[in-house]
Amino acid sequence: MREFITVVRNAYAVIPTEDITANLQHHGINCRDETIEVSGNTVVKIAILSSSASNSASLRCGLVWYHGDGGVSGNRFGGLRYVTDLIQIFGIIVISVEYRLAPEHPTPVPQDDCYAALTWAARSMYDLGIDPERLMVGGSSAGAGLAASVVLRARDDGGIKLCGQLLINPMLEDRNETVPSYRCIDERIGSADVSPYVAPARAKDLSSLPSPFITVGSEEPFRDEASIHAERIRDSLGSVEINIWNGAYHAFENLASQAELSKLAVRTRRLWIAQTFGLENRLRDDDQTMIQDVGAAVLRYVSASHTIPSILLLKRAAHEVYSPSVFELPSRNVDPDDPTLKHALVREMQEETDLEINDIVAESKPMIFTTEKAVVDNTGREILVSKSCIQLNYVVSVSDSDAHVKLSAEEHSESTWATEGELDRLDITSAMRTMIREAFGWAVTQQLG
Repeated sequence: MREFITVVRNAYAVIPTEDITANLQHHGINCRDETIEVSGNTVVKIAILSSSASNSASLRCGLVWYHGDGGVSGNRFGGLRYVTDLIQIFGIIVISVEYRLAPEHPTPVPQDDCYAALTWAARSMYDLGIDPERLMVGGSSAGAGLAASVVLRARDDGGIKLCGQLLINPMLEDRNETVPSYRCIDERIGSADVSPYVAPARAKDLSSLPSPFITVGSEEPFRDEASIHAERIRDSLGSVEINIWNGAYHAFENLASQAELSKLAVRTRRLWIAQTFGLENRLRDDDQTMIQDVGAAVLRYVSASHTIPSILLLKRAAHEVYSPSVFELPSRNVDPDDPTLKHALVREMQEETDLEINDIVAESKPMIFTTEKAVVDNTGREILVSKSCIQLNYVVSVSDSDAHVKLSAEEHSESTWATEGELDRLDITSAMRTMIREAFGWAVTQQLG
């Protein structure tokens, strides 16, 4: 094993740093090195990468990046293929960390290095030109595990605010209890004294974390631990997007970058980045049609006191029109038949409206449609962003017969329960009015009206 590690490490030493930075510059990316103190007289190197085309004085988005390679090889230039397109398209500033490697530096040394780098980045955001509200962490493989660990530590310390975590093929678990996992070289694996800051799957509490994006292949050794991690975050009332690519193996995006599945995985990740940072208007033309919303139209349960069905309509902001959507799930791969989607919808309905929803008593087939929205990019050019939308219609049973709605100020500004006869007086688009009438028509066919 040691011989193998030596061979892999030597491969990184073949390309001089100046050649790497020159190649990045050729592709429109500036790169400069910094050293940060992590403990005593110990320092680690970081690379700060930014778009050479960006001359905006406004604050930009930031990503603290941790390379993979099993935690035993690699450097600050490792895995940059995962992030160079984000720099070029969105102008994101990337801080890539050259943490110390095992086996010479066993845990928790790499984790401490990574957290020190995040702390430095958070402290230096204004100097770097990063918006404090738009900083996330990310990594691939072992680096994704490190990203997940610093997120836990940042939450527990309470001083660093993160907007997301980008976890590509994440190595989260040390116990190797799942079928696809494999053995590690540290004799401590599976023992009781492994910290969740070392193996994030060990964390008992996954609440109050920034929303992660997790991507793995179906033939990935970390597939099951990634899936379990995502499900546990959902169980902790958190939001998470996970994509499991059928037939794909570890690091397939890098090893088979020209495969159509790899291209789709890249575009899906890019879309999540755009939506998390609020940069949809900078998506490339081939990405813009991928945005997909899932909305839930909530019709009040028809009982003796409510003989005419009514639908809950909401406004995101005062200047917008009413919409039946109380829940949005941006994703490229939405399966309307996924039973977990219904549970997520109920939870979001309750959180965003304060309604106590007892049950979904009926549901229709999804309505699929496309909308277009004009947005202005950073050059002043107006472009059309298309959204493929799925409207799921539900009849719900609520505890309060008056169905009083208490809105989350961050989510919505106004609400109303409307019957079909009241639609014409409401501020609503004709297309949305047609959709809502379809929902009412469906309710009647279900003998609920």
